[in-house]
Amino acid sequence: MSPSRGATRPALGPLSRVSFSLTGKEVCYDSIGCFSDSEPWAGTAIRPLKVLPWSPEDIGTRFLLYTNENPNNFQILLPSDPSTVEASNFQTNRKTRFIIHGFIDKGDESWLVDMCKNMFKVEKVNCICVDWKRGSQTTYTQAANNVRVVGAQVAQMLAMLKSNYSYSPSQVHLIGHSLGAHVAGEAGSKTPGLGRISGLDPVEASFEGTPEEVRLDPSDAGFVDVIHTDAAPLIPFMGFGTKQQVGHLDFFPNGGEEMPGCKKNALSQIVDLDGIWAGTRDFVACNHLRSYKYYSESILNPDGFAAYPCASYKNFESNKCFPCPDEGCPQMGHYADRFAGKTREEQQKFFLNTGDASKFARWRYGVSITLSGRTATGQIKVALFGNKGNTHQCNVFKGIIRPGSTHSNEFDADIDVGTIEKVKFLWSNNVVNPTLPKVGAAKITVQKGEDKTDYHAPLPTVSLVLVPTVFSSPEGWRQTAALESGAGASAEPLALPLILQGPAVKPALPSQVTVDQMKHHWPLSLVPVHLVSVRVSVFILEDAALLDHRPSPAGHSQSPLLPFWNSTLALQPDPAPDRRARNLTSVLFVPLPAPGKEICYKPFGCFSDEKPWTRILQRPLKLFPWSPKDIDAHFLLYTNENPNNYQRINVTDLATIEASNFQLDRKTRFIIHGFLDQGEENWIIDLCKKMIKVEKVNCVCVDWKRGARTRYTQAVHNTRVVGAEIAFLIQGLSTQLGYDPENVHLIGHSLGAHTAAEAGRRLGGRVGRITGLDPAQPGFQGTPEEVRLDPSDAMFVDVIHTDSAPIIPFLGFGMSQKVGHLDFYPNGGKEMPGCQKSALSTIIDINAIWEGTRDFVACNHLRSYKYYSSSILSPDGFLGYPCASYNEFQEVGHNRGPGKLVVMVVLSLWLGTEQRSDTTFSVYVFRGSLQPDASHMHDIDVDLNVGKVQKVKFLWNNNVINLFQAKLGASRITVQSGEDRAE
Repeated sequence: MSPSRGATRPALGPLSRVSFSLTGKEVCYDSIGCFSDSEPWAGTAIRPLKVLPWSPEDIGTRFLLYTNENPNNFQILLPSDPSTVEASNFQTNRKTRFIIHGFIDKGDESWLVDMCKNMFKVEKVNCICVDWKRGSQTTYTQAANNVRVVGAQVAQMLAMLKSNYSYSPSQVHLIGHSLGAHVAGEAGSKTPGLGRISGLDPVEASFEGTPEEVRLDPSDAGFVDVIHTDAAPLIPFMGFGTKQQVGHLDFFPNGGEEMPGCKKNALSQIVDLDGIWAGTRDFVACNHLRSYKYYSESILNPDGFAAYPCASYKNFESNKCFPCPDEGCPQMGHYADRFAGKTREEQQKFFLNTGDASKFARWRYGVSITLSGRTATGQIKVALFGNKGNTHQCNVFKGIIRPGSTHSNEFDADIDVGTIEKVKFLWSNNVVNPTLPKVGAAKITVQKGEDKTDYHAPLPTVSLVLVPTVFSSPEGWRQTAALESGAGASAEPLALPLILQGPAVKPALPSQVTVDQMKHHWPLSLVPVHLVSVRVSVFILEDAALLDHRPSPAGHSQSPLLPFWNSTLALQPDPAPDRRARNLTSVLFVPLPAPGKEICYKPFGCFSDEKPWTRILQRPLKLFPWSPKDIDAHFLLYTNENPNNYQRINVTDLATIEASNFQLDRKTRFIIHGFLDQGEENWIIDLCKKMIKVEKVNCVCVDWKRGARTRYTQAVHNTRVVGAEIAFLIQGLSTQLGYDPENVHLIGHSLGAHTAAEAGRRLGGRVGRITGLDPAQPGFQGTPEEVRLDPSDAMFVDVIHTDSAPIIPFLGFGMSQKVGHLDFYPNGGKEMPGCQKSALSTIIDINAIWEGTRDFVACNHLRSYKYYSSSILSPDGFLGYPCASYNEFQEVGHNRGPGKLVVMVVLSLWLGTEQRSDTTFSVYVFRGSLQPDASHMHDIDVDLNVGKVQKVKFLWNNNVINLFQAKLGASRITVQSGEDRAE
């Protein structure tokens, strides 16, 4: 066989053989198999040349391992030598991600190493760079065939890991760029059960339109995602990537052909494939290289590459594909596998836009504006302000602006602003003319595409007050409603009742008069910033406004005024014969209390900043909860089958439940941490492990640390979203898998108790049980039931109070209020044995008390979960007694009479267990004057259940050495066990 054009054919290695048949040649290499030059590999319209792949020795493939322990220096692994894995930092309890380069590239290029390092910032991982540069830095036609051997070598490596280390291929992710994507496809076709392949702009030439066994396709792995960045035809546009959809999810950023920041000239003639890269890689292949740059950046931006299902990029740009459907949108890149519908079907197409240079991540928003004012021509822009920052000014509409019209547009911001707090509206017609009518916005709606968040800005209502112009200060504007008489009449203001019309206004005074209408139009100027303009026709507040139709009387300064839409105002004054009102001097529109705002996070529902969630004594600040993406709650499943390593559950993808060890015939207990805590804390995992010792159980740790490790006031509101996520998961288990909510037990500590309550409330109290472990006091105690934990949230609610002293001045974090069916107050519920805390006599900043002092300051607060954890293995060790108060609980029966002897009686109980009978403990029963026939009683708490009492030892002592003193005895001793009332 003659070598390909421009290539030197290497000699066959000693471990290879060539055979001939009527259909073509075949070459075999020990341990990786045989390779033919027959169809579909050669001799086709797409692959006309018959070329065999080089041998493994000639290609010289290297597997370079980087890990969190060696991020800067690689370790070489050999598929044929398991000892190289044993001697390396490879960890079998981690995912393994292979990165495979493409044509004329190499495995130690900076982009491959940088991608590994980005991974190390977000996860523990084995990152293996596959370096096959000798096989790729040759003619393109030869490199395209060498792909088959490199893919077989990757498969050989995976087989070795499985056979020698029981390492499952499902834990493997192959990431291939250009030809490397088809290398990954070849490896996947030889590796049953491979977890994932990510194709980064799979190369077009020699692969597009070929059968599935030749190229990357969805059957090569459990999940295949593809990023297309250079999908224009190779001729004449020199597009190197395939436009063919070859994955489960195919992403086409910026339409998939021309990437922002890249510029390429079209070619009108046939291109020599074997020469197009030489010396021009970075210039010619800009679009092609963008795919791995997008992927690498996506690792550090888990929500910055949301992609939208759409028939075409034209439809996407025409705003026909926004927002995300109910199942959500996938994230292009590293986190595409989190998408619930990722394998629902093959060749799902998605579009998004990116930036033109790093950073490439973008967040898409939809804005809808209903206009007010007068008809004008100009341009409308908005800027969004949130708790994470603000966007630049973004275009919404350009053209003729008419009042009452609604204009919508979508734009991609270079920042995720977080929870939207303010929208800035801008209007311009590019003409300097202060007399032009001003354009206003009656309503603005902002929607965040990827999580379907709606931010509504309804405008508050106003009340109408008439005032005379002689009032020159804002304080005077609200004193009276008046009309000034016209020329020649009395200058005294005439107070009149008003008739106001409009759905949003209630008259402040009764209607009494009817006369002819008077209509006026006023030219106006600007008003101070503390006032805002209004639209009279519907009485909707946009700003506040003072208006005047003529100069002020002599001696009074001109009031500053605001442009007012030239609206018509109709008044009906009383027709007094000598006081007919003729002209309206000034009008002030005073805003009434604004209605609350609402933010929606689909599919979890909407959240208001109205009462009782805010603006009450316990919650004076108006705050929204963060979005689910910002809180980033993780649901970590531990079971009897995996007590040490969790399985992550996606609340919007029940397939993750079905793929886990979750058992429908077991109880499910959720453990929810509180403020400044996290779901992987030792106490939470220990709680699961203790449960696993005594029962078959699904134990789900809810980790919402990003939402909890913020200001306390914000964390309080974030509990609502986390509770909604828990409710959504339980509802899905019920409706789709038939799991009864009565089998669910929510265990929440601190803020986690109220999180559990929110979940229970949303499920209508159908949850079997909620256990509140010292529910947090600030922001909850004394609030309505829908805000906090209460008995209606579950069929059974039990609460442990361990830190219920007032937060000021005693720094008690827990509630004293009874909020369950059963409320337990161990040791009185305030000061736990072993904890010591100083009272504070000054106001405490709730947002700072935890920092650096968690274990010291919150000792009592933390005891609640320690008690619960201990109770799992001590089913009869925490008996609670009904009592009106702790003082009453501590009181004991006594009978004190006159006498001369002061003695102390000590009761010792000999343990009556079968295993041990020589252990004693002593407790005081009575101290005082003892008389015959007197009975004395005392309650004692011991640290051991002695079982059946077999012997009681009675001792008395008066601390006086006197051999002649009368000895006291016990005629009867009764010992009662509180929990079973046994005597």
